[in-house]
Amino acid sequence: MRKRLDSYVVAVCTLLMGITALLYALSYLAPTNVGWESRVYGEQSMYQEWVGVFALRGSIGFGTGELGAEMTPAVMASNPPARTGFYSRLNAEPWPREWSRSTWNRLGFVFDRVDIEGYAFRWWNVAVPGWLPLTITGIVPTARARSIALSRARAARVRKGLCAECGYDVRASTDRCPECGSRIGPVDQRAPLLAS
Repeated sequence: MRKRLDSYVVAVCTLLMGITALLYALSYLAPTNVGWESRVYGEQSMYQEWVGVFALRGSIGFGTGELGAEMTPAVMASNPPARTGFYSRLNAEPWPREWSRSTWNRLGFVFDRVDIEGYAFRWWNVAVPGWLPLTITGIVPTARARSIALSRARAARVRKGLCAECGYDVRASTDRCPECGSRIGPVDQRAPLLAS
């Protein structure tokens, strides 16, 4: 059961690492905004709300917002149709204004909140530099790959008649490695000692 759970955790972390790497690359190549939106029109008004993930200038983040506005018939005619569903925008700056240039923002950490009194217009965004989630999601798969590589190397040493810990030739030894003192496996698992 534990081995299966470990496999699932590694698979999920690897998937998240791949998605994060893609978003990080897109943040420089083609700023991306992906999420869910609902846009509804009234007689002379529009209401829109959205929730999404964005990748912009090396940062990866999450944002949500809502917008309600009174509109003239000419503006209403030029707007996209009402819809609810997923959206994806490439090469589109997700925000109408630049983030402040504080030290944290220059490092890629962003918390941006706008709430305009008297209007139904508010949003907030939280972003971290792209390397941070990439590093965090990469820890588990990297540790698992290292563990597999080490266990294979130890098994290969034992098959060759070497100590699994230090690599010393233990074909003539019985119970412990004379070099490091660690216990050695049964004789039938080790390579035979050839008489010269």
